[in-house]
Amino acid sequence: MRGGDASFLDLTLPDAVGQPITTAGAVRFGYIRPLSIITRKLAYGVLILCALIAIGFALDIPALYRPIPGGPATSPLTLVIVTLLTLSQLIHRHLGPVTVKMDAMLGVVVLLCLFRTGELILGEDVVHLSTTFDALIPNANAEVPPRTGINTAMLGLMLSIGLLARKRVPKLGIVMAVSAPLLPLVSLVGYIFDLGTFYGEMSLTTIMLMLPLNIAMLANYSHRKLLRPLITETKMGKIARLQLIASLTMPLGVGLLIFRVPNVKESIWAVIYIAATIWLIAALVVISARAHEKTEQQRRQIERRLVFLSMRDALTGVINRQGVAEALLTLDKTSMGVILLDLDFFKQVNDTFGHAAGDAILQQTGETLRARMRSGDVVARWGGEEFLVLAPDLKPEDLPTICEDLRRRIASMVAESGAELTASIGATVMNGEFETLEDALARADTGLYMAKSRGRNMVVVRERRCDPKGPKVTGHLSQAADAQMRPI
Repeated sequence: MRGGDASFLDLTLPDAVGQPITTAGAVRFGYIRPLSIITRKLAYGVLILCALIAIGFALDIPALYRPIPGGPATSPLTLVIVTLLTLSQLIHRHLGPVTVKMDAMLGVVVLLCLFRTGELILGEDVVHLSTTFDALIPNANAEVPPRTGINTAMLGLMLSIGLLARKRVPKLGIVMAVSAPLLPLVSLVGYIFDLGTFYGEMSLTTIMLMLPLNIAMLANYSHRKLLRPLITETKMGKIARLQLIASLTMPLGVGLLIFRVPNVKESIWAVIYIAATIWLIAALVVISARAHEKTEQQRRQIERRLVFLSMRDALTGVINRQGVAEALLTLDKTSMGVILLDLDFFKQVNDTFGHAAGDAILQQTGETLRARMRSGDVVARWGGEEFLVLAPDLKPEDLPTICEDLRRRIASMVAESGAELTASIGATVMNGEFETLEDALARADTGLYMAKSRGRNMVVVRERRCDPKGPKVTGHLSQAADAQMRPI
């Protein structure tokens, strides 16, 4: 990412083979740049708040670091941890995703958080970490000094590990990014509902410092699969954002109104609130399932359309070879007519009248064949100017008549370009009990070759007959009055 571009968000996504592609080449991620701008401003806002808290320490203004008198306060150690985390984000913006300075700052944060966590677990000031930083506060002994609690130390550790792992171990990083907001949110809920056991030793100022860093952390991983739907411009992305906002604001807002009522914690309203929260979550799940169902229906429709198009010849509208393979799965092949039709001197039509005229003739040929054959018959473009017709449940004696009718219809077609047309036809009847389509096609192709070699514009029907000595194939030439070649 260049220095002048978005700060916390990597605008390139890995494609299926691991090569970077821009978001413009994939799903539209219209919220990447606004989210990057917001997180960048949040980072500067955190630094300003850190400066105000530092001023509160220096000038002995407790309200700046202990907003609730007698409540938890932001400690100097917390201030150092937050400052280093924020500076590492800004270094990431200006100098790139991974730098020595950024790693050094995050490494210091990891050590500070680990030492503080160890002190809290052991119950001893082993390395005198807290007392060292408490000395920065004038009159620290006048009241209970601010201390970094276990929740703040764990939160700083998770944020620093998440930033360090972003390029190295992204799966670990995204686990940290998704899990870290839980700690400040629990404390925030405790303040909103006036439950001291919830917010513990995390002060309001610490929450105000940590939540923007959590947002910035999530922004760093917004291009990952888990969070990517939240920044897409798809319908599901919009629904996901609405559900996220509703799940965060509605329970908190309603709970704030209810729990502020005197003695409500012991009343029926607390039960109603819990039930309403459960209902909200269930409603969001139902709405999400419905949206997913509609999206899945659209996907299936598109998939069926693509399958349909994959089995159709784009020029003529008849099916192609793949479509023939699918049709064979349902056709009755016991007595099926197999007809190969090839337009005579078609190359001369392209050379004389142009390829546009040739394409129009191919389209007209496809329409003529479909108009003559039955609804259950299969008409396919077999390749170039060659067409295949499959006619299931056909009597062998009817095959020459059908082929001759097709030949006459092609010969009587009037092309818009003025080109005269003829067709050579090779045909046979397939018995699916004794042979495959490939066997029948080989026999029909032999008939087509005979029709071409004997002057074109004629029909040759090849019959398969079995006797004790093996199959015997005979040919049949149509007795067409106009069976002579017509030069184009």
